[in-house]
Amino acid sequence: MSPRPDPLRHWRIVPTAPEHAETLAALQRQVFPTLAPRQRFEAAHYRRHVAMFPEGQFAAVAGEMPGIPVASTTTLRLDLDPDAPRHSFAQIMGGGFLTAHDPEGAWLYGADLGVHPDFRRRGIARALYAARHRLVRERGLLGQVTVGLLSGYGSMSEEVPARTYFHQVVTGVRTDPTLSVQLRLGFEPRAILSGYVDDPACRGYGVFLVLPADRPVLAPSPPAPSPPAPSPPGSSPAPRPPGSSPAPRPPGSSPVPRPRGSYPGARPSGSSPAPPPPGSSPAPRPRGSYPGARPRGSYPGARPSGSSPAPRASDSSPVPPPSGSSPAPPPSGSSPVPRPRGSYPGARPRGSSPAPPPPDSDSAPPPSGSSPAPPPSGSSPAPRPRGSYPGARPRGSYPGARPSGSSPAPRASDSSPVPPPSDSNPAPPPPDSDPPPPPPDSDAAPPPPDSDPAPPSSDSDPAPPSPDSRS
Repeated sequence: MSPRPDPLRHWRIVPTAPEHAETLAALQRQVFPTLAPRQRFEAAHYRRHVAMFPEGQFAAVAGEMPGIPVASTTTLRLDLDPDAPRHSFAQIMGGGFLTAHDPEGAWLYGADLGVHPDFRRRGIARALYAARHRLVRERGLLGQVTVGLLSGYGSMSEEVPARTYFHQVVTGVRTDPTLSVQLRLGFEPRAILSGYVDDPACRGYGVFLVLPADRPVLAPSPPAPSPPAPSPPGSSPAPRPPGSSPAPRPPGSSPVPRPRGSYPGARPSGSSPAPPPPGSSPAPRPRGSYPGARPRGSYPGARPSGSSPAPRASDSSPVPPPSGSSPAPPPSGSSPVPRPRGSYPGARPRGSSPAPPPPDSDSAPPPSGSSPAPPPSGSSPAPRPRGSYPGARPRGSYPGARPSGSSPAPRASDSSPVPPPSDSNPAPPPPDSDPPPPPPDSDAAPPPPDSDPAPPSSDSDPAPPSPDSRS
């Protein structure tokens, strides 16, 4: 049996009619239960509103024609300064009969807007604000203004000041049942008014709001969800019904961290995994447990597990193979055994120094035209001694070389020969020095040793004595 359709499911916005007055007066008591009775609209007030400003009164009716009123809004036109909105609800309403209404006013003032509790969250409030905004544009007004009551401040008045609560609502830190909805529709907060109404739910506080004519009525976005209360230690969140999907996260919000082990299918901490069902893949095997695995350390030449390699003597070195011999080739298919360090031909033992050559031992050069004997097959040629290459001159045999092992003569730091001037003559020899020998090419030969000088000739006269000579 199919459920019967709800006749009040569908609603529509219509102009307020006089026959709606009694129902709307009863609706006031349901929508504003804490408001002072003298500030509620009665049936006579609604009839006066329709007679004075019919195009500014709207109602939402549900069900078949003519329908049952489930929401309404009352408006009037005013000239006011939106930047200095100092007034009260009683001053505007004039005892509930809208005596402050100005047919030529530039702003549309929303006196109230209420929705039956059973018809909320259906978009009716936004539809009533949109109907008021259409009237603003049709009449060429500057926009619509209203006062949003801080309906949630009454329960918080002992904790925070009114202005702090107002700023928290405007910045999104806190949510108010009335003001938060109006802000999401596009209204701009201009000022906070104290003593606006006589209502303990808001402690008399209201916020003056402005929506210019050139701005639309926005679609209200859902309020940001409050963070969930922390679960007790060790508890896990309630499971989600099978087939359901998590609620979408509001834009810009961060995901709530999920407690460890709370994801679907998580096993409790400290428990062992359940055995896999038949036909599933086996769990990963431990090392060496696969079929045909060789036990660790069983390959040829492996040392037992846990043992250390044999120590190697620091002064021991392998014996080099004989000169000219070559290592035996490895068996076919095997890898060559690595040769120990220092075992190549001609290598000297590890840690030893090369023998110094004997002092002043210079190798004689090989005979002219001879060549050194070739090294044995497979061996490396021995290094040649210094000076043993063909045509090498023995050490110390070049002109002016000093003997091997000798030190150069010391040189006085302050004694240095002074070169003679370029235009000077050599100094004469001392008086008692011997004359230098004649050059080899001169005609006069020196007298032989042990020979006497020849006697003078008898015919020759002796030379006269010099005038200055003395006997």
